[in-house]
Amino acid sequence: MTHPQERHVTVDEYLQLEGRSVHQRHEYVRGRVYAMSPARLAHQVLAGNLFSALHVRLRGGRCRAFMDGGRVRLEEADMYVYPDVTAVCGRVETEDRYGTETILNPTLVAEVLSPSTERFDRRDKSDGYRQRATLREHLLLAQDRPRVERFLLDGDRWVPSVIEGLDAVLTLSSLGIEIPMAEVYENVDFAAAARRPRRVREREPLPLALVLDPSYATAFTVR
Repeated sequence: MTHPQERHVTVDEYLQLEGRSVHQRHEYVRGRVYAMSPARLAHQVLAGNLFSALHVRLRGGRCRAFMDGGRVRLEEADMYVYPDVTAVCGRVETEDRYGTETILNPTLVAEVLSPSTERFDRRDKSDGYRQRATLREHLLLAQDRPRVERFLLDGDRWVPSVIEGLDAVLTLSSLGIEIPMAEVYENVDFAAAARRPRRVREREPLPLALVLDPSYATAFTVR
């Protein structure tokens, strides 16, 4: 059965939803709104390790790191997203609307890959990130093994590379720092991550009626 296509959610409607949401975050992708799932512990450990490593190395310099609560606007791609870790060099430019802040000028973004969101992170988010004029580096971190996919802007093209193994060193050229992979993956339980079923699925956008409903609350699923 074919259902009539709903009109797209406007940016204002999305930001109003975010402004009144206390426990649930959402991402905006070209007129569609997606509820985010709370991360598992391994996901949080890995993202926390990377943030801590960046924070220590960037302290006192011109660059700053932010955890996944820092929403980023990807203007060229018409998206508002929450990277797991973001770094900004120079003055942090923000947009403050409906009581919520959005980072406008990311230098580096990192995503911890999860089975339920990997397709979206690799396709929609990655394409959006690489369109952002200020972005210089993009990372995808595996949970089940020490492996980081790194994409570095070189002139007008994105150059991919892979860093693997606990003895390797992750070089972040956009920030001028290096981090041992053993530090990034400290206390990450690879065996537990590998045992988890890979429930790869397409993300479903929220119906427009829910986005506009002031009493809306989303049921959580774990990613």
